Amino acid sequence: MHRPHEGCGLSYGRAAKIAPSATARRASAVLRALALHTLARADMEVLRIAAGKARGGTVRAAAREQLSRLSQRERKPVSKLSRHRSREQQYLDLLDSDGALQTAPVVELRPRGRPLSEAA
Repeated sequence: MHRPHEGCGLSYGRAAKIAPSATARRASAVLRALALHTLARADMEVLRIAAGKARGGTVRAAAREQLSRLSQRERKPVSKLSRHRSREQQYLDLLDSDGALQTAPVVELRPRGRPLSEAA
């Protein structure tokens, strides 16, 4: 099988060769010079502000999406907390002012289930 890039020095994928060190140094020097030139611009602050404004919408949308996800995750625990607090209040209502458990008055029942105080 013929490979189109064989023999031309180009290779791709996992078999890609590392550039010779002289080429790597040259590329690094070019990139460094470009970065220094860009940072030395007189209008650099204006460019940063413009870039920030351009990114603002994207950042805001991402923040809104994250807030929505967090709010959805928070709903279940908040609902559980509400139920537990309601149950806690029910139990507290069973206690008297001294902290002792209130008991219902004992009513003696006749054999057919009617209280003894009722007239027969």
